[in-house]
Amino acid sequence: MKNPMRLFSLAGALLLTLVFAMVAATPEQEKAFTDKYKAAMEGKDTATLESFLYTKGSDPAALEFTR
Repeated sequence: MKNPMRLFSLAGALLLTLVFAMVAATPEQEKAFTDKYKAAMEGKDTATLESFLYTKGSDPAALEFTR
């Protein structure tokens, strides 16, 4: 074995690429999200905009600035 660190780096990069490919949104999902976001922004729909926030495990004080 010439360089075990190179093998681990290559394996890690491959694994990371596969994970990103699995969780990536499809073009249709991205367009649907963008259209919904634009409509909420233009209509000043704060409830819909707040629904886009991921707040699980967040500090409640950090979320207060959005209200």
